[in-house]
Amino acid sequence: MVRVKKRSGKLEEYLESKIVTGVRKAGASAKEAEHVAKQVSKMVAPKREVTADDLSNMVAASLSKVNKAAAGNFTKFRDIKLVLALWSKPERDVLWPPSFQAPKIRKLRRKLRR
Repeated sequence: MVRVKKRSGKLEEYLESKIVTGVRKAGASAKEAEHVAKQVSKMVAPKREVTADDLSNMVAASLSKVNKAAAGNFTKFRDIKLVLALWSKPERDVLWPPSFQAPKIRKLRRKLRR
């Protein structure tokens, strides 16, 4: 069984269905998503543990071979999500006063939904 080490340090079981869901949300067809998930599953099968970042890179690389537009969406979403996750509140308060934060965070969240 392959485990995924999340950025928080938490370990989760690898689920191919999560790959399919993420790739579909990026704009790939169901057939493309299944293909990418199978390819990634083959890559992680010999491993006991894989990091979320490595898994994300595998998905992006495999997806770029079948649908470049969806791969671009996938990496854009991943990068924005990473910025939001790594950006702690104290740093946010120093960079932007609270009155400026809400519009910028809303804008980032809108990008995540696309």
